[in-house]
Amino acid sequence: MPGTKRTIDEVPIVSQRLLTLPEAAHYLGCTLWSVRELIWKGQLPYTRFGKRFQVDRRDLDELVDREKRSEGMGPGTR
Repeated sequence: MPGTKRTIDEVPIVSQRLLTLPEAAHYLGCTLWSVRELIWKGQLPYTRFGKRFQVDRRDLDELVDREKRSEGMGPGTR
């Protein structure tokens, strides 16, 4: 059937709570391996149903919030 192959750019993001690792990578704008490394390093919690790994969208949002930084001069810095 033509058009059945999908790449990471074609993974649809829907309003579900749990995302597969390719969907999580698309959501974060990074590679699948980056998501796996975050899991291996313990920085991103995951669920596993059988052989399927999934991450909670809320955990992805918390990860982004933890990693936010502001560069520049703060109060008292010259």
